[in-house]
Amino acid sequence: MKTNLYDKTIFKKLRLSDWTTYLCTYGWQEIQRNDKAALWTQHQDNEAYEILLPLRHDLDDFSARLNEALNTLSIFEQRSPAAVLSDLKTATSADVIRVCVQDNRNASTIPLDDGVLLIQRARDMLTSAACATVNTRAYFASRKPSEVTNYLQQVSLGQTEPGGYVVKLISPVNPQLYYQSNNQLNLLAVEPPYQRRVVQTLMQSLSALQKAAEIASHSSDFTPFQDAVRQGVNANLCEAVIGMSGYQKTRHLEINVLWSYTRTAEKAIPNRVSLSVETMDIIEEAGRLFRATSPQEDQQIEGLVISLHREKEKTTGLVTIMAFVEDRHRKVRVTLDEKDYDKAIQAHKEHIPVSCEGELIKEARSFILNHPRNFRLEPDE
Repeated sequence: MKTNLYDKTIFKKLRLSDWTTYLCTYGWQEIQRNDKAALWTQHQDNEAYEILLPLRHDLDDFSARLNEALNTLSIFEQRSPAAVLSDLKTATSADVIRVCVQDNRNASTIPLDDGVLLIQRARDMLTSAACATVNTRAYFASRKPSEVTNYLQQVSLGQTEPGGYVVKLISPVNPQLYYQSNNQLNLLAVEPPYQRRVVQTLMQSLSALQKAAEIASHSSDFTPFQDAVRQGVNANLCEAVIGMSGYQKTRHLEINVLWSYTRTAEKAIPNRVSLSVETMDIIEEAGRLFRATSPQEDQQIEGLVISLHREKEKTTGLVTIMAFVEDRHRKVRVTLDEKDYDKAIQAHKEHIPVSCEGELIKEARSFILNHPRNFRLEPDE
């Protein structure tokens, strides 16, 4: 592991609490302390590791000791010192998500077009989790809830790291507060903030997607994907994963998260999920089926009224419009109120095109437009 030497100015940006919280989070124990330094230990594979953490900036060996601590953590975690230092800086105020893509060559570079697509689809992946945190469904249309838009504006793109090709997303989250009772700090029984719940949904949905893909690869059954919708799986997530694997779908994916150590992490939520190249075709097909069988929100159709039907003593009526949907003319059935139905009668008599907005649902070879609005005649000018 390469040894990096950082000067005092770099370490002064970190608080002592950043180091101690990080060490506590990853199982290190403080066994000795004086007014100058604290000794921390950890064990792995029957080997003992020690870190002597300086407690004052004015010590002559302040930088040297912190460089030693950084490199010990680097060896212990099998990561570069730069990656550990980056987490020390960011994980006090954010959950850090890493998307690592690797092909069989283990190259640290990828084609430019794949690189651009990777970042776009990493954003789409996070968007799908943000939407699913608000409301789970099999497909999300282009319009997003305001909390999703606001959240995405807060997320940062971190500096890439060695180890395949890595995209780092920094998702800010507020620190956890406790209340004191009987001289003990206790957690309040409230759900985490939205930012943390988005990252939890992301990792939960990726894990569910991976399991569904494994089952479907042996059974050819779409049901595991449908069952996983309640865990955040959707067409948008499938399409994002496929895009991150590259235009040729030749790259393995590993998505992991370093939870901000200012908040308690849920043990039931995985912090690492791997998706192999072998599952990409299955995931792509699942995404296509999700999209094909899900209602399409905020769709506008245009065409000619070809049939009308209204029961006696009813104010609403069923209208069939021959509209251009999915690159061909399709029959779309719409139930209209009395006012709009009268407009449809006029359009039918005078062969005037109409337009209408709503939720488009596919049924066999035809479609239904639910929750219709803005029904109007579109006479040729």
